[in-house]
Amino acid sequence: FSDGLELLKMELSISVYFEKMKNRKPSRVYGKKERVAIEQIPVTQSESEIRKGVENILKKLGGLSRFVQKGQTVVIKPNIVSDHGLKDGVYKGGIVTDIRLIKSLVEILLPVAKTIVIAEGSSINRSETSKMFRHYGYENLVALNPRKVKLVDLNTDETVEKPVPGGKRMLSRRIPLTLEKADVIISVPVLKIHFAATVSLSIKHLQGAVPPMEKYMSHFFGLWQTLVNIHHLIKPKLILLDGLTGQEDFGPVSGTPKRMNLLIGGTNPVAVDATATITLVVSVNAD
Repeated sequence: FSDGLELLKMELSISVYFEKMKNRKPSRVYGKKERVAIEQIPVTQSESEIRKGVENILKKLGGLSRFVQKGQTVVIKPNIVSDHGLKDGVYKGGIVTDIRLIKSLVEILLPVAKTIVIAEGSSINRSETSKMFRHYGYENLVALNPRKVKLVDLNTDETVEKPVPGGKRMLSRRIPLTLEKADVIISVPVLKIHFAATVSLSIKHLQGAVPPMEKYMSHFFGLWQTLVNIHHLIKPKLILLDGLTGQEDFGPVSGTPKRMNLLIGGTNPVAVDATATITLVVSVNAD
């Protein structure tokens, strides 16, 4: 019964949103084409196959040098929303970013970047981001090169207040200094459905980049508008969307995993999310 009630809530939330958007036209015509790269990963999903997939995505988008220069500080933002993805030693895909994908990125960046920061602020276990890093084995990534790789809890990071261009409800936002000082931000969200936001992809992903009070206020003042605010202020140079295992039904943490064997990359979050949403819809309809 409870599962059915959760699905009903999701259906109502999505239907209300689409009803509001049904007759709305774009405020302006977008004047350029965006490139989104899709890479099929073999079903075996070995670490070497995943790394090769990341390398192919980078190649399709213009190469690593398009995004990262020698000696820069790179912040990788995974999705480590909570401990739901690993219970009793059993990993459940589609909830948090697959750590093998983050490992591949770190290995590719090590010869180029001066510092690699893996930064997250868990949204459900908000006071336990460091615990989530340990829970999923992120100390093993630091061990790849302790001088160059470090972990940062964005929920406890120092912040700077920045005005929101055209802000309607929240006129300013507090942004973690780790993100503000980064030369390059790489966003690594998960391919999944979200009960309130329809999907949780690269746009929704940056909700986890702001401090806990900002997360709370975002829902209080209206999720849609505040997500737009965040994307005025935090701008990843690269998005690498983890579709190795996606998530259907009642996301972002209680849904059903679905093996997708995909990586999706791009530089424009709207273009990446549009492509990923179509992929989800096709997958659901195929079932």
